[in-house]
Amino acid sequence: VKNQGSAANNGIYVVTSGPWTRATDADTATKLSPGSFVFVEQGTANADSGWVMTEDNPSVNGYTFVQFSGAGQVVAGAGLTKTGNTLNVAAADGTITVNTDSIQVGEIKNANVASDAAIAYAKLSLANSIVNADIASNAAIVDTKLDTISTAGKVSNSATTATKDNTASAIVARDASGNFSAGTISATFSGDGSALTNLNASNLSSGTVPLQRLANITDTEISATAAIGWTKISKTGSSLADLATRSAGDLDSGTLPLARLSNITDTEISASAAISLSKIAFPTQSGNADKALVTNGTTPAWGYPEGVFVIACSDETTDITTGTAKVTFRAPFAFTVHKIPRASLSTASSSGDPTCDINVAGSSILGANKLSIDATEKTSTTAATATTVSTSSVSDDAEITIDIDTAGTGAKGLKVYIYYRRT
Repeated sequence: VKNQGSAANNGIYVVTSGPWTRATDADTATKLSPGSFVFVEQGTANADSGWVMTEDNPSVNGYTFVQFSGAGQVVAGAGLTKTGNTLNVAAADGTITVNTDSIQVGEIKNANVASDAAIAYAKLSLANSIVNADIASNAAIVDTKLDTISTAGKVSNSATTATKDNTASAIVARDASGNFSAGTISATFSGDGSALTNLNASNLSSGTVPLQRLANITDTEISATAAIGWTKISKTGSSLADLATRSAGDLDSGTLPLARLSNITDTEISASAAISLSKIAFPTQSGNADKALVTNGTTPAWGYPEGVFVIACSDETTDITTGTAKVTFRAPFAFTVHKIPRASLSTASSSGDPTCDINVAGSSILGANKLSIDATEKTSTTAATATTVSTSSVSDDAEITIDIDTAGTGAKGLKVYIYYRRT
């Protein structure tokens, strides 16, 4: 036994049907010492072989056996045959010739060469033997190896870069109608040129185009920068009505009749136009003697402009005090309260929020939160609690009163602002 996982288990054993035991003449390291040898007579792998124990310290490292003889163990490998103790080369296809004292390679045919054999070109005889099928589709054959194709019709357009389009450095090919595109073509024409059509005038560097060739020119064909003299334009049968769509900037001189300026809209008048007031037709003023011309942002009309009542509810030096009807006055006309009223102080309250109310005919026109100014502030616009308008319509001559509900501390110079739009 020579190939155990632990060399200590190698050795010479007596084989039985039960557990094997070491041979009595080799059951210790002293008996099976270095240099001890044994012959194997029978077996599948090691028959007729001799083995020597080579470990110098078997009591510690176990037993190691090395083969030193193998009579009858030589076998015929690949490409060989064995007869008795003689080995012969097996040359099945005749490419190898076996002589008494040598081996010679014979004729190698295509079938004998592997597909990946790297045989040098100089070793091959290929004259007149390569056909199209022998050339790979991805073969990178340089131009110098190709002969010139001189037979007409041997190269189709699809095998070239030919195109009908105007492509630089490409072969020109006509399309199905015989046409192609190109950039600059240098040529000399003979005849009267009547066959030339669709020429761009900018491509004519000299010569004169007959007038009849300019007939039927449309407006879109004339450059916006073309300076065509007035005398060159045929105006027969026309009138100034033909200029209806022309810009005033196109008129070098002259005066247009007023009738030609009718129906001009606001968008057609320059923002910088200095039109005198006498030239503007205002909406009729009949019945609007006390009104002004106002606009809603789009259409002007006669109406009343917006305004504001500023009511002083105390003097500038005395602390304000609470009370009802601190100021009483009557509406000079009917109006609508169109913005949230405001209040201001000339001296802010050091503590407490001064608060006032606006009444019309004895009823407040403000919401639940009245008009207040926060302590240390002078205006209601920054109040933490803003007021609202609950009743906006005020009739002509209605009694209006201002109440001071909370005075604060040291507040002076109270004013109330009512923003109105007359109705």
